[in-house]
Amino acid sequence: MAMLDQVLHGEQVVDFLNHQLFDKFDSTSVYHQVEKNLQVFADQWSTWHDRAIADKVWSTLFATDPWCQNAGLKYKESILKWGGTKDPWDCLADALNDPSISKGDSNAMITIGENV
Repeated sequence: MAMLDQVLHGEQVVDFLNHQLFDKFDSTSVYHQVEKNLQVFADQWSTWHDRAIADKVWSTLFATDPWCQNAGLKYKESILKWGGTKDPWDCLADALNDPSISKGDSNAMITIGENV
């Protein structure tokens, strides 16, 4: 029994527990994984949001006639023309003829998500 005690509680085991065990498992790794998962979720949410906006623009302007010149001009004048210098929600509100979207609030998000 004394030999077993030496094997289980000897210097080699204590040395392993103090050095090697803690080197293999970083106590902060869980927090890094949480941050990475949040970043992945944020990227995924952004993709869903962009697709919902694109679907709303398509269904409002182009679904009935994808080659309609008036719809293309509306898209050009309300969204493309500004090249990022105008608030995106204002551009979208102009394109969809819906001023309530210009606020970019939760009601705007509901309006965008209605067709999805």
